[in-house]
Amino acid sequence: MKKANCILCDHDAKRGVYSGSKEPTKDAGGFKYKCPECGLYALDGFAYNWIEMFASSQQKKTLSRHIKENPAAEGYFKVLRWTEIQRILGLHSKRRG
Repeated sequence: MKKANCILCDHDAKRGVYSGSKEPTKDAGGFKYKCPECGLYALDGFAYNWIEMFASSQQKKTLSRHIKENPAAEGYFKVLRWTEIQRILGLHSKRRG
């Protein structure tokens, strides 16, 4: 893992490549963070890109708080996927049909 700023709280953290796939040949697409403020968490590629490009500072704070209050088991990364981010932030996707 390399030094980087946490995408949620901007603290000094460590960041590495994250892949939700069990297949090592698949592109990773996302990142995992080891942050002294937020803890251990991972974002798939879509969630990472959405946060980086569209999330407000308040939304980032809300996600950071959620990770701290709902961590994964000790030593594991809390994985935030887009559907969970939508639920946490009260975002609603438009349904087609």
